[in-house]
Amino acid sequence: MNEISWVIGASSAAWLGIGAYLFSLARRAAALERRLQALELSPLHPKEGQSTPPMDRP
Repeated sequence: MNEISWVIGASSAAWLGIGAYLFSLARRAAALERRLQALELSPLHPKEGQSTPPMDRP
């Protein structure tokens, strides 16, 4: 292989790696967003302006 082939191959590999990393970051961000929304909808999470619900003690 000549030099330009190596440069093109290395550049392609680097861009594929960067793309895969960005894709994984986007999936993690989406998963965190879903978890955050689930926590906000949770009955244990007080709405704005409300106090926390009383805890039952045995």
